[in-house]
Amino acid sequence: MRLHDKVARYINESTEFDEELAIEIVEFQKRKIPFYADFLRVNGIDKIRKISEIPFFPVEFFKKYEIFTDEPENYFESSGTTGNKSRVFYNSRSLELYKISALRSFPNFSIRRIYSFVPDFKVANRSSLAYMLKIFEEKYEVVYLNDSYEIENFERAVRNLE
Repeated sequence: MRLHDKVARYINESTEFDEELAIEIVEFQKRKIPFYADFLRVNGIDKIRKISEIPFFPVEFFKKYEIFTDEPENYFESSGTTGNKSRVFYNSRSLELYKISALRSFPNFSIRRIYSFVPDFKVANRSSLAYMLKIFEEKYEVVYLNDSYEIENFERAVRNLE
């Protein structure tokens, strides 16, 4: 079974942490991302045997370097509120895992409406959060609260939920 399929099954079905799968993912990334392989080598790590041996990978690296395992089709971009904008590259397979994870993380709410201060993905197509809300549109009603939306209407709608 391909690693992608293992990860998708894990997200959909598992409730327990799978150390073996986590190590398999690290080994896959080590093979596919030369920068990551160099990072492990510089830190004296040849083979990961348990999860505690996986070193912290600085977030700054994602801001400085293009890091991806497969050829990217596009990217999401951070807002840059904490400094430089960073990019997260993706392809259709990684978006599939993102979708599975988002839907699994937010199971069947009894309330079927989501109010969003995040712009619609059509407007903010570089935002991973806007993309997540686009995913939620399949199961829930998403109401986008743009600049012209009056806060009183929002407050009234929230009170009606109670």
